[in-house]
Amino acid sequence: MFTVGERVMYGPSGACRVTDIRRETFGEVEREYFVLEPLAGGSSIFVPTDSEQLTARMRALLTPDEAKQLLRDLPTLESPWIEDNRERSARFQRTLNEGDARDLLVLARAVSLRRQALRASGKKNLTADENAFKRAERILVEELSLVLEQPKDEVLTLLQV
Repeated sequence: MFTVGERVMYGPSGACRVTDIRRETFGEVEREYFVLEPLAGGSSIFVPTDSEQLTARMRALLTPDEAKQLLRDLPTLESPWIEDNRERSARFQRTLNEGDARDLLVLARAVSLRRQALRASGKKNLTADENAFKRAERILVEELSLVLEQPKDEVLTLLQV
């Protein structure tokens, strides 16, 4: 269970602070909600505390040691390319929604390696793949910057594959 004041990652919304846990009525249903404020700004996010599907998208920030280990593992992460566009799109969407840092890193690495291979033949990645890459990169940079207490541009250079 998360507590008020705690910083968490919430799927594709990225880093948030739990600002409240309270009962709210939306429509005619009253439920208890985690109230999340995205650290990058934006509208409050209400996550029903009794929704396993939505609370599964919430996770504690990585510890500094976990973040450093993840960066050390980067060069050896297996990042196989999924040839089927639909299957790849579905996997990328699931990864972005779940927000697991290692999976996001695998996604970003796969797209980056594919981009490099295509450049050699004068081709480009699909726009959908590049958009997934950008979203994954934004989430990773945001979290690693917070956890490692480093500027985002420095973290970005650490993620280059």
